[in-house]
Amino acid sequence: DRTVTKMWESQLLASTSRKLTEAEQYFEDLKAQIDYERKKLQKSIDDDTGDSSTSNGSSPRSDSHNFENGKHILLNYLKNHIDKEDLFEIRDYLNDRNNCGQIYYMLSDGCILCRFFAKKVPIGKLNVAMVSPKNREQNWMLLLGAFSVAEIKVPDVKVEALVSGDMIQILTIIWEIVKKCLEYEVKQCTTYLRNFFNYNLFKHDFTTWDLDTILLGWASEICKNRGVDHRVISVENDFRSSSVYIVLLDEALGTGVSLVAVADEIRKAEEVILTAELLDRGPLITLEGIINGVYWQNCMLLSSIFVSAATMSF
Repeated sequence: DRTVTKMWESQLLASTSRKLTEAEQYFEDLKAQIDYERKKLQKSIDDDTGDSSTSNGSSPRSDSHNFENGKHILLNYLKNHIDKEDLFEIRDYLNDRNNCGQIYYMLSDGCILCRFFAKKVPIGKLNVAMVSPKNREQNWMLLLGAFSVAEIKVPDVKVEALVSGDMIQILTIIWEIVKKCLEYEVKQCTTYLRNFFNYNLFKHDFTTWDLDTILLGWASEICKNRGVDHRVISVENDFRSSSVYIVLLDEALGTGVSLVAVADEIRKAEEVILTAELLDRGPLITLEGIINGVYWQNCMLLSSIFVSAATMSF
């Protein structure tokens, strides 16, 4: 079986005499970005391995909310889900993912993220009529209060940091909203969930489970059914080997599992990133996100594969 990379390459090389289409240029840029991430990640691994006082020879551990590498993923989700009026206001700051520092200042009054939350998480009961660009601190207080109603916990977020446009704090807010959106989307696949889990295998209603429980239970059952000898009990730790992702993507898209036997984990992770483009949900994970087990990125990819598998099952 040809790998996804070869499939893309054959399409791109089919006509070298014409200018690349927007889609073809996108995949060329994606391949270049993956190549850059591979070199950066390999250097990080080599440096970590070379430090005998701190390393055990494994790749460096990423914090579960490491947003520095991959922030474009959250900003892309925001771009695709906010109202058109809000998008018009910030779109010029979202287009270049390598130069998006100004976007955090644009979001620092809290107005756009309040409206984003109210639109996507109605359970929070945020009254957008009370939101005003003149009341920056009040906007964030309203949003954090709505977070509490929706049972979203952000103990490390500070209003003063949000008002000042702190990148990590604002990305934390965006991620928590995105995660709640993903949870709603997954739980809406009720027929698929009941059929997949046979409903009697568990004592309580799956609608009471958190997102991690659903995704890990689903991935674990697929691995078991496919004969994959790999435990799946942690979003952060158990997807660093891309074999599980390759099997899950095949379940959702029928893309094949020939790469499971490949020993090079970085190569397999690259293939997962390329294959994930077939989900048509924008960027979902980086090379570092897979190899180092970045929690939020793995959550985004797992949720997207799950929803695609549920959709394709009908």
